[in-house]
Amino acid sequence: MESGTRRGAVVLRVGHFAIEIRRSWAVLLTAYLIGGCVTALAGGHTEVGGRDGIVVAALAFAVLAFAAALFHEVGHALAGAAFGRRAVGLVLKAGAAVRIEEAAPGSRGATAWAESLVALSGPLASALIGLAYYNVSSAVTSPFAWAALLAFVDGLVNLVPVVANSDGNRVLLALTRSRPRLVD
Repeated sequence: MESGTRRGAVVLRVGHFAIEIRRSWAVLLTAYLIGGCVTALAGGHTEVGGRDGIVVAALAFAVLAFAAALFHEVGHALAGAAFGRRAVGLVLKAGAAVRIEEAAPGSRGATAWAESLVALSGPLASALIGLAYYNVSSAVTSPFAWAALLAFVDGLVNLVPVVANSDGNRVLLALTRSRPRLVD
């Protein structure tokens, strides 16, 4: 989930929804491909045909990891829609972020509870896609299993409220903003 200014190139616009790519998307793609190569080497996927097996496993991992990141953002978008906040864009950068409209003041989407649910829906979606990938995987070393691990880790890391735009930080801010101050 993201708010703030746009700094990338809009590559597709459908109505109010825009897909934006920022320069750092190449970093993410490279990391996924390297991760896929490491996965393939660690998993012995060379039986498909030497280097071809490594390339197939790397590409499979990259596609699965990217799909998991998008599924995470779809989780935010669906939860936002449930509270009357529509998704207006998708930003592809070193990771992905869905841009969701701010809730109108006084609406049911403007509560700390609503903001927390929208923020938590991404990590929940990551856990669900990780579970789905894990159930599809036939071996611990398959690209599906590694992508499942990545999705679970992504969901958990997003819950840690250390990074400013993390889902965990959004939950923490939403819950602490609504509480009265005890000490000034």
